[in-house]
Amino acid sequence: AREEGIKVNLREGTATPEDAAEFFRANKMTVEEARADSLLKEQDTDRKTANGYWIGTFAGDDLYANFRDGSISATKAAIIAEAAQGDAALEAAGMKLAKNIGGAQLRSALSLLKQSREKVKVDNPTQGDLFGFDDSAIRLAEQQSGIAAKHINAVRKKVNIAADAERLGRDKANIQALRK
Repeated sequence: AREEGIKVNLREGTATPEDAAEFFRANKMTVEEARADSLLKEQDTDRKTANGYWIGTFAGDDLYANFRDGSISATKAAIIAEAAQGDAALEAAGMKLAKNIGGAQLRSALSLLKQSREKVKVDNPTQGDLFGFDDSAIRLAEQQSGIAAKHINAVRKKVNIAADAERLGRDKANIQALRK
């Protein structure tokens, strides 16, 4: 009865992301199957249902638990699940990044991280942690964020120098005007 109620809510676009995620997690479906059953819209007009689909279908246990307990929003959990699609290392990096950045930035960061990981060929695979968890995506994200931070600091320094020069120019003009 509950499952049928959720189906009705999915079709009407009134399901919560939690209910949608629970339904799609229990009833694994492709996008095509969900759309054929009118549970998922062709267009992303119902973000709650789409978020629930991505979370329910692709979120690993840790991401799903963090979503269910409210540690991560439905929007961010869906972005991570859609990007990672079963890649535990990318999912872990996404959860770590999600604490500090917004949804659009998270989507971009995960996309870049995924592309970087696909381009990097590892000759000597890294050993996982004590529990065998591959944290390479987290380490790559931290390395890339360090490089980005250096570039941002260099640009910030140049902007500050330009602002100081402008201020100094105004000060000289004011001093000269006062001397007249």
